[in-house]
Amino acid sequence: MVTSKLFDPSNRYDRQVRLWGEEGQASIGSTSACVLGSDSLATETLKSLVLAGVQSFYIVDDARVEQADIGQNFFLHMDDIGRSRAEATLEKLTELNPSVLGSSSCQSSTALTQEDVEKLATFSVVVAVNQTEEVDANSLKFCTTFPYRLYVSSPAV
Repeated sequence: MVTSKLFDPSNRYDRQVRLWGEEGQASIGSTSACVLGSDSLATETLKSLVLAGVQSFYIVDDARVEQADIGQNFFLHMDDIGRSRAEATLEKLTELNPSVLGSSSCQSSTALTQEDVEKLATFSVVVAVNQTEEVDANSLKFCTTFPYRLYVSSPAV
């Protein structure tokens, strides 16, 4: 009996394939995600995407790891304080699933150039986490121009 690689019982995604089928897992495996922000909510979102087996992810955040981040994000440790939060998060997330490609930019999401915004169009999905109203509005404006899905999570007011 011939089986596909995705249905191989030793496959890392076997349980997921049984849940949503080979086609669903293939769809996840071809997804590229851009996340604006790298706070604890953004990191948890990325963790779920990485463990599910997305093709790649990209983190955009200019924040540095602070003491408060250590208590809110279990991926960050005391020796990360002062480092780029996007880079520290990237390192930890890529350890979870070596088959997922990750990259980051230490740039502020409020300072995205037109070229940066056009780069967003190359992603399957963009997730804006705890961004300013301006970034959320610009992301929404650009997602009507470019073919990506946008998910926004903003702090409760």
